[in-house]
Amino acid sequence: MIESVTVINYKNEELEMVLRNPNSSGFIIKNIKGLGPGDADLNFSEHASADGGMFNSARLGVRDITLNLVFLFDPTIEDVRLRSYHYFRLKKSVRLVFKTDNRHVYIDGVVKKNDPSIFDSQEGCQIVVRCGDPYFKDVDSHMYSFSNVLDRFKFEFAIEETPGIPVSEIDTNIAIPIYNNSDEEVGVKIKIVASGEIVNPAIYNITTNENFSLDITLADGDYVEIDTRRGTKSVYLTRSGTKSNIINNMTLDSEWLYLVGGDNIFSYDATSGILNGHVIVEVTSIYGGI
Repeated sequence: MIESVTVINYKNEELEMVLRNPNSSGFIIKNIKGLGPGDADLNFSEHASADGGMFNSARLGVRDITLNLVFLFDPTIEDVRLRSYHYFRLKKSVRLVFKTDNRHVYIDGVVKKNDPSIFDSQEGCQIVVRCGDPYFKDVDSHMYSFSNVLDRFKFEFAIEETPGIPVSEIDTNIAIPIYNNSDEEVGVKIKIVASGEIVNPAIYNITTNENFSLDITLADGDYVEIDTRRGTKSVYLTRSGTKSNIINNMTLDSEWLYLVGGDNIFSYDATSGILNGHVIVEVTSIYGGI
């Protein structure tokens, strides 16, 4: 069940509409359409001399979310109507945040329509938000961090055994599981932080047998930001405060890493200086509907 819908307008102003307490916002949410998985566009090639056709590809188009709202006296109907114009400004970007019993997600779009019914006995409006990215995204991302130096130093402790206990250890073959809770394959954001020289760093998804490698030498203090999400793919290097595009430093066998459903095993390597690298992977789950 949907508990609330929060609208964040292009000025970053928020209005929370709680379904069980409409007086808090002045709006009753009468109905919302466009929250399910929707329809896919399928591409088939017709057979020249046989019945049917061959499936080629599929894609999701843009998503339209239609909100039918009823105005309450807060303090007057006109005040609430004007409030709807303020938060749902035509042609402006807007973020809709949905909180349900099981999910807390958002989707970004542009206001296509805000049509009030001024002369109806029950005054309200119909709002249409068109979303170029049809997927809902988790409000909270999950962070995974790993390096080849494993911390072994713990408080509080007593050293009784001989000759003692290690403060840290070096693992030459570290790998971590990264879980994808999404309905679909999803891209990730990866950050490689250098504490010394690293030559040709590479990230691996062992589960899919794919890698993302860079032909570059990183120096102490450098960090690389890799974004493999659909629509935002990029590779940037920040060195001495200057950010530059290094997409041309990708090796020919590199692939934009995606997470399949469930566990994905990630690892990293380098030609040299692997112990100088620290990798952070950020995952935001996406859903076809709520």
